[in-house]
Amino acid sequence: MLTLRHSRNWFVIIGTVFVLLALTACTTGKGEVVAEINGEVITKEEFYQELLKQGGKQLLDRMIDQKLIQQAAKEKGVTATEQQVRERMDEMKEQFGGDASFQMYLAQYGITEDMLKQDVRNQLLIEGLLKPEIKISEEEIKAYFEENKDMFGEPEQVKARHILVETEAQAKEIRAKLDQGESFEELAKQYSTDEASKANGGDLGYFKRGDMVPEFEEVAFSLKPGETSQPVKSQFGYHIIRVEDHKQPVPAKYEEKKEEIRQQILQQKIAEKMEPWLNELRNKAKVTNYLK
Repeated sequence: MLTLRHSRNWFVIIGTVFVLLALTACTTGKGEVVAEINGEVITKEEFYQELLKQGGKQLLDRMIDQKLIQQAAKEKGVTATEQQVRERMDEMKEQFGGDASFQMYLAQYGITEDMLKQDVRNQLLIEGLLKPEIKISEEEIKAYFEENKDMFGEPEQVKARHILVETEAQAKEIRAKLDQGESFEELAKQYSTDEASKANGGDLGYFKRGDMVPEFEEVAFSLKPGETSQPVKSQFGYHIIRVEDHKQPVPAKYEEKKEEIRQQILQQKIAEKMEPWLNELRNKAKVTNYLK
């Protein structure tokens, strides 16, 4: 499974590739003007030559790699189906927090889903070619599980609301209103300066240790469900915290996480093997570079 970091790196690379390809395809007339500055012109040919200097080698190297991957896959009978491509694209969308965020990143780098699909297809071909060479033992999986138990288990979590104000005097005044029975949610909507949560009555949802600043966290995790804190000072101002739920940590179970771990190890090993494998393909191939 692709990580978010890898996905974003792909966008930078793919965006460069497809912009260069599109512009290269348009370079037909040497005298065609692409810009004019105070009577002086920049021709399409001049623009093209500058593009080659800045990104031409990277673009050509990547296109050569793509051809080598496709040729190796054809030789081995490895394919990437439309369903596999769709599933991988869906994983990437999920990592970006949904389709809207995903489309925003695509637009940012000037590429379309169809462009990205081709790169995803090549990645799937690489995985299909390298996977048969990779062996993962039960001992490896168990060792990975033991080393990363915290990552696979459910951490201790608190669900809370807060009201954030600038001064201690304001916080004490609001705390007094709460003591008189006024609604926490309504007071948050009226007084809180936290724009991200005030509309929802100060709701912060569930969070684990390390998600909040230390002063806030210490108090939130010390309260019982239904309890409300006195004013708590942090770098953001003064908080009044109300805890609504407190979940204890749930240890991970090996059998439930075994397959997930296997896939993580597999992806790590594929990433480690990919560049040496590509270098081997490059060294064996007959490649003539006519780019000047």
